[in-house]
Amino acid sequence: GLYGDPASNDNTGGTGAAYSMAMWAYCYSTCLNSGRTGGTYAPTAGYINTRFTGTSTESNGQVDEGSILNTSLAVNGSTIYAAWIESGKPFATGELRVRHPYAYSSTDGITLTGLGSDWSALDVTGTESDNSHLTIASGTPWIVWSNGVTTPINPQLKVASWNGSSWSTPISIASVGGSGYYRGISAITPIGAVANVASIEHRSSYFTGSVYINQCSGTTCPQLGGSLTVNSGGRPLFVDITSDGTNPYVCHTEEIVNTGTPGYTVSLTPQLYCHYYTGSAWVQIAASLNQSAAAWAADVSTTYFGSHLYVAYTERVTAGNPKIYVYSCTTSACTLVGNDLRNNTSTGWPWNPRLTNDGTTLYMTWEEQSSINQKVMLRGQSYNGSSWTTLGGAINADTTNGSAAYSSLAVVSGNPVVLWAEESPGNLRQAYIKHWNGAAWVGFGSGSTGGSTSGGKLAIGGGVRR
Repeated sequence: GLYGDPASNDNTGGTGAAYSMAMWAYCYSTCLNSGRTGGTYAPTAGYINTRFTGTSTESNGQVDEGSILNTSLAVNGSTIYAAWIESGKPFATGELRVRHPYAYSSTDGITLTGLGSDWSALDVTGTESDNSHLTIASGTPWIVWSNGVTTPINPQLKVASWNGSSWSTPISIASVGGSGYYRGISAITPIGAVANVASIEHRSSYFTGSVYINQCSGTTCPQLGGSLTVNSGGRPLFVDITSDGTNPYVCHTEEIVNTGTPGYTVSLTPQLYCHYYTGSAWVQIAASLNQSAAAWAADVSTTYFGSHLYVAYTERVTAGNPKIYVYSCTTSACTLVGNDLRNNTSTGWPWNPRLTNDGTTLYMTWEEQSSINQKVMLRGQSYNGSSWTTLGGAINADTTNGSAAYSSLAVVSGNPVVLWAEESPGNLRQAYIKHWNGAAWVGFGSGSTGGSTSGGKLAIGGGVRR
């Protein structure tokens, strides 16, 4: 088992060398103990989060590892920006035990440079963070993330911009409902120099919520219009935002949960809704976009090009597996252009589809478990306006033992680039990045530290949705 200091209730009393992982073998009946065998592990080569991972080894040879989640990508000219939430190595003490946002830039496609010295460039002590997202607004990087004190959990949104040398003082987006309301789920997109943030606000003691849009510039984030919640008593679950360059488009899923005897019941399964802003008011595009009103919609992603909104999401019937669907929408109607885009259309369980575009082609990545007890593979496809094309095989760093999660997608020089977290047996989640070179997914190295480089230098340029 994993052993920590007996005097500590959070296993922070010793280093990994003093309290390492071990496997013990015992006889069921009377016989001598068979002893134990220790194991040391190293994450799959190619990881790029080197702040904690790979920085040292314990006395037993174990490589130190941080753990990441919630990746995000953005591109500005010749510079790529990446962000994720990360906690320090096992048995770390103090602030490194909890999750904080970290952001990086790369101007040569090889070396990542931290935006700020460490977690304190964005976060404050005594808090824990989640759900980070990046965008570029008129050349300025913006980041939004959920932040709250660790006890009691009370997440609120923070937004900050990077001026080339430091982060601005984070702006707090206040909850509309005030005390007892919180925001944790968000998305961000640029319109000119303004960072537009879509977020879900929940009331801690009720199964209801609202979707709000805030437009951030300078030191303020005023709200744009009212709540986009469609149903009375509705509870939003997923949200994403994009724009046509002038006005924002927002899609979210929403359910209704009733309280009473014998307990909580879902009276409306999660439905997919989309809105756009006319310049003076929010207008809903059509009604629910679910394939079936009785099915469960989730995992929303949006992008905009060619005068159309594109939205990807998953939907499943109560006793079935999710399927990936993609819509192309005008301001008045939506047309299905992607129907069950799973890699395994029989037993596959997909989630987290991500969309982006290069102005001509639509790109999508997603995570999928082919069947029960299988590893999670990261997949990619493109859409040329008439048909879908599979982009290679599994993108994972380790296609045998690795499981992917928390992917994000951008376009660089006309080719998709994907950043994701991956874990393997004995290892925590690490960050990996690859780009599609027209024939295969190739790695983008971590420079002189961390995992090995695969695929050489990544040429960077072009634009990104968010």
